[in-house]
Formats: sequence, C-alpha cells, structure tokens
Amino acid sequence: MASNPSHSQASFWVDADLGVDDALAVAWLLRRPQARIVGVSSVFGNSSVQRATVNWLTLLEMSGVSVPLVTGASAPLQQASSATLPPLFGPDALWPVG
Repeated sequence: MASNPSHSQASFWVDADLGVDDALAVAWLLRRPQARIVGVSSVFGNSSVQRATVNWLTLLEMSGVSVPLVTGASAPLQQASSATLPPLFGPDALWPVG
C-alpha cells in the first residue's frame, strides 16, 4: 500500500469472520490512503474459523497486501445461544462473490 506523507494514517488490526459484508468493508478500507491495516485475524461467525482464514488469505492475495494473519476463536468464548441459523452468506460466506 502506498503511503502519502502529507496524510497521517490510522493503523488498524481487523478481526473478522470475513463474510462478504466484512470483505467489502476491508476492500474499501484498503483503498483509503489515511488507513493502514497492520494485521488481521480470523474468527468463526458467518463461517467456520478455517473458512474465514481461507477467505482472509484469498482477499489478502487478491489485494496484494502482506500483513500478519492470526487464526482466532473457533467457538464462542461464552455459552452460545441454543438457536442455530442457516448460513447467511452461502457455504463459503462470500456468496455471491466467492
């Protein structure tokens, strides 16, 4: 990512399940000259943590961005609701993009 010395940059660590909603937000953030992503972490949510990690790797590669990627939580840190919901964004959480 190119930086412009005339603009100060805010640094961000992005922690997300990287469904299509997060992927679009991150893509937008990557295009902001005043923003700098310093690292990312994947967590379960709209998909498994494994799928979220694959989605992060894909987005970072497609964007040409090289930052640390950490695999995070694969389950709730506290007791989850007993309700189960169908996948909202398709099997890879990137539907209809992925």
